[in-house]
Amino acid sequence: MPAPWDIPALRRLLEEILPQNTTFNDLKVTHEFEQLGRLTMMLNARRILSELGQTRLILLAIEDITGQQEPVTSGRPDGFRQGEEHHDRQE
Repeated sequence: MPAPWDIPALRRLLEEILPQNTTFNDLKVTHEFEQLGRLTMMLNARRILSELGQTRLILLAIEDITGQQEPVTSGRPDGFRQGEEHHDRQE
């Protein structure tokens, strides 16, 4: 049985952080967990060093955003979120 957090795309991103000193912010991941069901999470990750600069660690922040509504884009009083379009049907 695969580990619940063995998500190939996430693994690739995490493997790049230490050698390439990369980060990622607000990465939205939806994954089906065997015991928890389908969850949507917002992930942020970056490399951190000890005071001596010797220990190479990754700080990974995970926020469960399952069921949360997407925020309304500022400046859009019509209530549509970014990326949504509204078309009036002309007959």
